[in-house]
Amino acid sequence: MAVPIYVFIFGGATGGYSDMMTAAFLAMGQNLWVSVFSSNIVVSLADKIISGFIALAIIDALPANLKTHLVLPKSTSKMGTIAWIAGGFVVGVLITIVFVLLPK
Repeated sequence: MAVPIYVFIFGGATGGYSDMMTAAFLAMGQNLWVSVFSSNIVVSLADKIISGFIALAIIDALPANLKTHLVLPKSTSKMGTIAWIAGGFVVGVLITIVFVLLPK
């Protein structure tokens, strides 16, 4: 939902760091919509994954008396496995975007 807002209201640039990525995609010859979408998806995925891991780390670090009534599902896998999967997903998306946007 952010891409139409960025394009129609802000002209594709919002003043954030993702604008540099949008400019790079534009310089590679992509149109504005593809450039804004590509930079937005990369930044959003990384942001959500990092935020999720930070939130889990904060919850895990809370004292036991604050977590007594907190019910969290127990994971059968280790956090390292999840980190590798999430990292692989982000790298896969980045590689896909690079190969899709390379001039042919």
